[in-house]
Amino acid sequence: MEVGVRFFKGIAMPPAPYHFIVRAKSRTYLIMGRILHRLWKKLSTVVLNFLFPVECMRCGSEEDWLCKKCLGEVPRETRLACFTCRKQATDGKFCDDCRKGKTLLGIHAVAPYASEVLRDAIAALKYRNITVLAKPLAILFEQFMEQWPFLFSDTTLFIPVPLHPKKMSDRGYNQSHLLLAHLLEARGKNVCGCWLLSRTRHTKQQVDCTREERLQNVRNAFRYAGPSQTSWPSVVLCDDVATTGSTLEACAHALHAAGARDVRALVLARG
Repeated sequence: MEVGVRFFKGIAMPPAPYHFIVRAKSRTYLIMGRILHRLWKKLSTVVLNFLFPVECMRCGSEEDWLCKKCLGEVPRETRLACFTCRKQATDGKFCDDCRKGKTLLGIHAVAPYASEVLRDAIAALKYRNITVLAKPLAILFEQFMEQWPFLFSDTTLFIPVPLHPKKMSDRGYNQSHLLLAHLLEARGKNVCGCWLLSRTRHTKQQVDCTREERLQNVRNAFRYAGPSQTSWPSVVLCDDVATTGSTLEACAHALHAAGARDVRALVLARG
């Protein structure tokens, strides 16, 4: 209906009774279309689950791609600490020593990458195209935010770490965006600024680089692609894994150049 209304506003209006009928029909078709779409999704899901039952990738139980039991085996961080030196910090930001030379204020990690359950699930999501794992993995983000609610507010702007267009074309999706989409859908609040950052330079995979190579590899690889803003809310970058934090720091640098000052990151795993 919204599209129809905007279209009719752009042309000469027909007589009121006819206009009302057209709008009523548009509304009816829109509602019917939504109902049929939901029914089709539910029916196709039932049929696919019958023909190809969904099994947990870990234990094989027919519950979800990653069942609650296996998800519960992921060891969570029990305290807020500086991401680099692990010194306790009540706000989870970098300590004064580790903060030097950084634009990013801190990195919040849900769990250590050493967790086999988490490591296998992230690898399957990123490299085996099992995108449905994004939903159960996003539950880890949700639980972390419930555990430390004072770190986030309803106005916090969430931005997924972008992929270069070539990598996006090869993979077909951005796993960070998928995770964030499921998180914000579950929360029912906050804004996803997936269009605000772009990756301007194709870089080799960080996993193959040393610490110094990682820093150099992503330097100036991102740019702010949104409109100019005079005031910024707090910003939280979202990604799957952080090891040195160099990619997140490069993203924060691009946002800082655009005026953002409170930029932190939220990741599933600390490598």
